[in-house]
Amino acid sequence: MKVSKILILIFMFTCTFTAHTQVVKSINTSLYNWKDDPGDLRYNYYEDPKTGNYVNQGKYTFNLVQGNYYKEYANGNFKNGKRDGVWEYRIMRLDDLAFDVNWTGTIQLNFGYKDGKPNGLWVYDNKQKYRTHSRGAWLPYEYYFAPNETLSVNFSNGRPAGLYNYSNNNINNKAKITGQFNANGLINGIWVLSTSGEKQEYTFSNGVLIKKIIRSMPNGDVTDSYTRSEEELKLINYFLTGMLKKEDVKKYRMQIDTISASEYISFDARKELYSKFFNWERIGGDDLYMTTRGSDLGGLAISIAFKPQLDLEKINEYNEIIKVYTKYDYSKSYDTSSLNQDFNQFFKIYKISLTDEDYLKAIEQKKQLQFTIFKRIDSIAVDRRRKYLLSEFPFLGKQRLTYDSYPFYVEYQERQKLYDQFLIKAKVNEAYKNSIPEVDSCWKENVLSVYCDSNRVTKINEASKLLLEDNFADLHTQVQPIIKAIVVSYYLPALDSLKNKKDFCEANKLVEDFQILLKKVFIWDKNVSQDLSRKHYYRVTNVYAPKVEIKDYKTPVFTKMDGLKNMEELIALLMSLKPDEY
Repeated sequence: MKVSKILILIFMFTCTFTAHTQVVKSINTSLYNWKDDPGDLRYNYYEDPKTGNYVNQGKYTFNLVQGNYYKEYANGNFKNGKRDGVWEYRIMRLDDLAFDVNWTGTIQLNFGYKDGKPNGLWVYDNKQKYRTHSRGAWLPYEYYFAPNETLSVNFSNGRPAGLYNYSNNNINNKAKITGQFNANGLINGIWVLSTSGEKQEYTFSNGVLIKKIIRSMPNGDVTDSYTRSEEELKLINYFLTGMLKKEDVKKYRMQIDTISASEYISFDARKELYSKFFNWERIGGDDLYMTTRGSDLGGLAISIAFKPQLDLEKINEYNEIIKVYTKYDYSKSYDTSSLNQDFNQFFKIYKISLTDEDYLKAIEQKKQLQFTIFKRIDSIAVDRRRKYLLSEFPFLGKQRLTYDSYPFYVEYQERQKLYDQFLIKAKVNEAYKNSIPEVDSCWKENVLSVYCDSNRVTKINEASKLLLEDNFADLHTQVQPIIKAIVVSYYLPALDSLKNKKDFCEANKLVEDFQILLKKVFIWDKNVSQDLSRKHYYRVTNVYAPKVEIKDYKTPVFTKMDGLKNMEELIALLMSLKPDEY
């Protein structure tokens, strides 16, 4: 027992020592107000042992005096950098000149905190009048545009709790708002918003909107109204009493969200409690202001919506997402994070309206679009690498080949030499060595796929076969032996190589040469026929008949063929012929 007492005394002594080491100091300095005029500031503080920052502690006062026409005063307390206890902020104006208008009146806020959170009754009052200068004299005071506002709202633990009353008694813009919040900060009971032209009445049950009616004034005609159905009221009551079942939420497609009370009641459209006058940001220490930047009072509401069942394919937002990420001409179509955001937003709004089947379908569509984006990004990266490789190694470039082109096998052999040179250099050049995988890939795709294409061999063979079937029987007897020789030496070996899936590069070389030779022979055959027809014409007309009869008529090509020894020499001759020698 004695040991316990000793430990407690040690603990208390330690805490006391720590508190005393936290030395509180005072400072007098300047602080700029809402008009950027400097005023006198006095506050107490201690230094944060970790950051060295000044932490407000204790009394805080701000005082600004400009003659008799403008006075501004703020007074309160801080506790460990947070506002705590009772605060007062007051602005007094006496013919304060602003833009050729003299303002007179008082702007005042009495408010309180508990550990930086608004607490207790806040009362705001702004009553002013003004007068203008005309023809060298000041006119009487006016109230037409001058603010005349009062507001009272009770806070508990940083949220509004209890009655809310606002009134604007300005001659030009009369308005009144009355309502209340429950102990948890939820908008509750009957709220009435009245202006000269409209009256809005809302009924809430612990944050949930039950009924709404809007009337045009002063005649009271209803312009808009909304009332929950009996079935909805029954389900809402189950929710509020904790008896709502998950299966009911799914069955009735209920979407339940906690939202800001200002979604229903636009408090700040009438009066911003966190107005510019009270220098919230420069003074600091208000958690609610730092959280919402003064955009609302921190009150809450509960949105309960009963969504209709929708057909996924008919939802415009869904179809637009697919369109955006399917097309290439959108920057989003390359961004998976953007895709996730769009789908998350879509599901947030429409998930509850989808059947299980449509929901899973949408999930699958998202996966497919992700895969499409990955492929698209990869293709871009590959395309960039290929462009770099082609700039470094032009022999990798892809060429479009036609059947009329000059034999491409020679070009392939030249490219093969350059490729072999690259491989040799890669043994000593580190950059070349690192590029081997991509160069090989590009070589196979751009070069081998073209020069060694089995489909190309097949197409050329088919075309050649048709040419042979259509023309071989009609060839002149002097030409037929040559065709047979070409078929034996080129066409049949190429066909055999293709059938046995041998070297397609060699097969391509053979069929290409065969195609060119065949065309040359057909041209030559045409010329031979023309020559023989001319000889027949000479015989019929007896023009040079004696010369024709005594001479064996031959074309220039047949003349050159007299000295040939074998088929190879014949092929070489045909390949070397110029058009005028046919």
